[in-house]
Amino acid sequence: MPLLFTPNQPSWSTKATFSLVRPCKPCEKDEPNVVDGLAIYWHNSKVMAQAWGDAVQRDKERLREGQTRTFWTGRRTCCSCCREALETWFAFRRWRDWLQGDPNGQLVSLVVGAVVLILSGTAVWSSVGGDPNAGSSWEESMWMSWGLFFDPGTQTGVAADAPIKVKLAALIFSVLGFLYNLTFLGIIVEWIRSSMDTWTRTRSRVWFGRHVLVLGWSEKTLYLLNELFEAFHASGQRYPVVVLADRDQAEMHQDIQQYFLQLWEHMSFFDRRWRMLSSLKIRQGIAHDTDSLDRAGASRAQEIIILSHHGDPNFADLETIRIVVALSSLRQPVTCQIFSEVQVQEVAKVLRRLHARTEVIHARAASNHVLSLLATNHVIGTCFADLCSFTAGDELYVVDRQDGWQTFKEACAAFDKAVCIGVQAKQKVQGAFGTRIELAPPDDRLLLEGERLLVMASDWQDGFRLRSDKLM
Repeated sequence: MPLLFTPNQPSWSTKATFSLVRPCKPCEKDEPNVVDGLAIYWHNSKVMAQAWGDAVQRDKERLREGQTRTFWTGRRTCCSCCREALETWFAFRRWRDWLQGDPNGQLVSLVVGAVVLILSGTAVWSSVGGDPNAGSSWEESMWMSWGLFFDPGTQTGVAADAPIKVKLAALIFSVLGFLYNLTFLGIIVEWIRSSMDTWTRTRSRVWFGRHVLVLGWSEKTLYLLNELFEAFHASGQRYPVVVLADRDQAEMHQDIQQYFLQLWEHMSFFDRRWRMLSSLKIRQGIAHDTDSLDRAGASRAQEIIILSHHGDPNFADLETIRIVVALSSLRQPVTCQIFSEVQVQEVAKVLRRLHARTEVIHARAASNHVLSLLATNHVIGTCFADLCSFTAGDELYVVDRQDGWQTFKEACAAFDKAVCIGVQAKQKVQGAFGTRIELAPPDDRLLLEGERLLVMASDWQDGFRLRSDKLM
């Protein structure tokens, strides 16, 4: 029997599908007259090309008008019975997809399944004749079926000497009801768990204040966290640390755990730094989004640190500006000090205009200077490298002048474990963002009112600890 080559209606794509259709046996028609030759081949080629163009045009109109069409609409079949069978099949498939794939359909499936099990148990219990506890009447059979369905312990109420068909019916419907209830409870648990995860992800916020907020994630984040923990440990204080970055929360937590477990592997379990690490809060969010900043407690933070992204310097500084703009536009104004890392010098003025208490840090320039000193003058470079880190134990502190200190020599003799290395002036230098520091002044230099001392110590306690005989 010759085959008729006909194009079919496309469904969701613009590809026209072609199939070989043979008349079905129940309604077989006369065979079409197909003449061999080049003319028929050319005619079929034009038909296929026209079908392709029509399919593309129909799909464009459907997408433009927003109309939905089923797969079988307009599909060519050999006869009416085949078309009815095809329509029935696709209608069944649509119902099946709705019952299995849609949440409302899944709920309907569960309800229908429960009704079918209860009614089937009622019919079977009535047909087997029941037992002394529940007879074969419709009302008693339905109550017994509900008990077997909802409570597996109902089957223990059947007498041991009951007929085998009664015990078998109780056993089968009790097991089916138990499996159904397990499935239903599993769905409820999964729904509650997904709801809790969604609420945690969208509605959680940082409730405590006076914390250090780190915005952004880069290759410097882990080193920054280590320096913060070392600084808190040296100062004897403990502030919560919150990290907000546009990265998966589980990945950030895994990187932090691996880094500190390897770094602190020889540290005692009772060290305070382990408790600082356990109190670290990690949040996933966009750093320049006001809602994410508000939920991270930016308005109540003690300090905010903005890390620059790697890559193009202009793009990284533009992202930093967007973060500062978002901080300035919060409903509760940010009054804390902001430490922002920049890569272009001109961006510093823009950030200070957006927020007055912004300290700009050129981390790359400072690192290059220290590396240059390490290469040219190793001793001085090592000193600067140690002073830039809290892990080395060499830190600088500024101490207020006491009443009994008249000269620099008297101030140096007052400290127990700290070394006084300079004097900080009272007034700021014009055109600069700080005050002048005089290093290694003579011993007979007089200390004026308002001046402070620059001391070097291993930690915060040693920096402010005075000798007992010098206490006023």
